[in-house]
Amino acid sequence: MPGLVQHTPSRFSEHEELRFPTQRPNEHVVLLLRRHWTIIAKDVIQLVLALCFLPILLAVLLLYSDFTLFPGTLSFVITIEVLSLYIIFAFLFYFDSFVDYHLDIWVVTDGRIVSIEQNGVFRRIVSELNILQMQDVTSEVNGWLQTFLDFGQVYIQTAGEKQRFVFEEVAHPSEVAKVILQVHDRAVKMRDIAQARDQLAYEQVYEQAQTQTQVPTAVPPMNVAEHQKTVEHRSRLHMLMHDNDAE
Repeated sequence: MPGLVQHTPSRFSEHEELRFPTQRPNEHVVLLLRRHWTIIAKDVIQLVLALCFLPILLAVLLLYSDFTLFPGTLSFVITIEVLSLYIIFAFLFYFDSFVDYHLDIWVVTDGRIVSIEQNGVFRRIVSELNILQMQDVTSEVNGWLQTFLDFGQVYIQTAGEKQRFVFEEVAHPSEVAKVILQVHDRAVKMRDIAQARDQLAYEQVYEQAQTQTQVPTAVPPMNVAEHQKTVEHRSRLHMLMHDNDAE
């Protein structure tokens, strides 16, 4: 799928070639997104039109007016300087747009969502969100162009300080939203497994302490409710681990 780096949803296996600023050790990239190619294509078209405008205007003046240019004259020097400055500023304007396009990235890993937004050449804003703080994901496509080329916005509702993350003008927004939900569901499942494993380990230590104590009467026996709770925790842990192994 062009513009979308996607892994097998059931495994979310790492991609060794993908790297990004602020990446943590053992953090695996699931999605790395930039704006759709039409955004930079529009800037390229504007650059070409800007570069053609002044030379065409000069050619019209030379052909259909009394304006003349001869090498060595003052008008010739001024015209060349104006053309040079015009071309330089046109490329500088395009370079600023290209930097914004190329350095604006949104990354989804197995533990975080990272937004890196470049504003101009010397200003960068990096925001991140723990995948477990995500509450909802929606995708939006506006207009005939976005509908025809399948690109748009992805909104991520959060429980943190920044209430909403926005992936702007990314390719295949509905597919991106689906993958983000899958990453979130898997992170929640892995958290539940870790909590159940910790609870089971605690209960095993408690049971060993009961059996090894020298004064059995000093330790209250486990009642029916506590025993049932232990059985439920163990059953839940085995079920989660079985589902995780099945994937």
